[in-house]
Amino acid sequence: MRFLLFIFFLLSFVQLAQAQLPYVRIDSLILSDIEGGKLRTKAKTVAAYLPFSVGDSVRLNELQEQLDLAQQTLLNSRLFKTVVVRVKEWEGKSIVLGIELDENLGLYPIPMVELADRNFNVWWKSFNFDLRRINLGLWGLWRNPRGYNDLLKLIGQIGYSPKVELVYVMPPLGNKNAWGYSIEGLWSNNKELAYGIADNKRLFYRDLNSKSPQFDRLRFRLGLYFRQDVWSQQQLTLGFHNYGVSDSIFAQNADFLLGKARQRDFRLRYSWSKDRRDFRNYPFQGYYLQAETEKKGLGIFNELNQWTLGGHLGYYHKFGRGYWSVGGQLSGKLSLLRQKQAFFEQEALGFEEELVRGNQYYVIYGQDYLLWRSDLNVKLMELGERDAPFMALHLRYHLDYGYVWDRFYQQQGGLVNRSLWGTGPAIDLGLMQYRFVLQFEYSLNQSRETAFFFRLKMNL
Repeated sequence: MRFLLFIFFLLSFVQLAQAQLPYVRIDSLILSDIEGGKLRTKAKTVAAYLPFSVGDSVRLNELQEQLDLAQQTLLNSRLFKTVVVRVKEWEGKSIVLGIELDENLGLYPIPMVELADRNFNVWWKSFNFDLRRINLGLWGLWRNPRGYNDLLKLIGQIGYSPKVELVYVMPPLGNKNAWGYSIEGLWSNNKELAYGIADNKRLFYRDLNSKSPQFDRLRFRLGLYFRQDVWSQQQLTLGFHNYGVSDSIFAQNADFLLGKARQRDFRLRYSWSKDRRDFRNYPFQGYYLQAETEKKGLGIFNELNQWTLGGHLGYYHKFGRGYWSVGGQLSGKLSLLRQKQAFFEQEALGFEEELVRGNQYYVIYGQDYLLWRSDLNVKLMELGERDAPFMALHLRYHLDYGYVWDRFYQQQGGLVNRSLWGTGPAIDLGLMQYRFVLQFEYSLNQSRETAFFFRLKMNL
């Protein structure tokens, strides 16, 4: 009993001590350009990425932590190369914060040379640097055109896979209970299509004498965003998809669109995410949570009926004066409707970032999958500011594990319904605040195969 009374009085004393800590009130913000020019970014946009608002009171012993956090969230907005947040004026219990900013380049008109294949190694090993498998075009990215951290993206592409894509994103403007939206349209066709799989490698079909595409695609999406706070966001997306395959593809694999030559469907996707990573382009500390559900086929055309759950968890911890970091990422997908689905809709591992490193030459289709990726990372060298280096060199060691469950396309090869792993060292070269990351990896996989892999990651 005496012990419980002691604990009660101790907690009461701590609460009383905290209540008596001095506060300061944030009266206003003064924004300025480090270069002395005029800021393109609106003051409302800057305020939307701050963990506090004008008029808030902050404990004096937490003030510096809040200023550091504000600098971090502004850098993660990808609007600025350099951010300095400090107290500019202090009178009594009121402060004025000065925020000095150096804006990133807003317009990226990039001539595009894109591979038709999944990655550089597939183009190298499987197609011997075949130049006919290259797409040429213009990749136009205009970030912050109206000063609201909005995004306008236009892609025009000719060559192996002609494509036109237009995307506009208006993010939520506010650090609490704010709304945003997105609009997207895409048209593309393919002269060659991966219609099936054998030995976990794609089987391609093309007809050089035909002027008709083997696969055509039309897609529209409308998205609605809701930001609960600086770190948490919900998204609801409604999409319309229209796919078609040639008679030749249908003859090669009638299950590609599950017995149809054309598929139309509406899709509804909901996701929730919370991002507390120190630097989103290349995290060393913090965590990331994301959960989603998607219903493909809303009963309008009755051509697709698929419902999935998915999620992603990432955790990073730095040590050794901030030069070392260990991180892990867990992701997966679960199909709630267990009937057979179109082959095209069953992508699992080997696509984009969802892969077991060391297995880049392979793809695996299935209804469900689980993926674990981990890295031990040490920063060897950096040029520029520590929080936002212009160039940084990292040595990394990775260990991955994955598993794909499949009941309908097991003829694809021996990597389905079994454990997959990959491990090996890597060197990463990050440029321009890690907006471009060149990765050179050497991996050993579960089949005792070894290979060197190269990747270029862009975070614009």
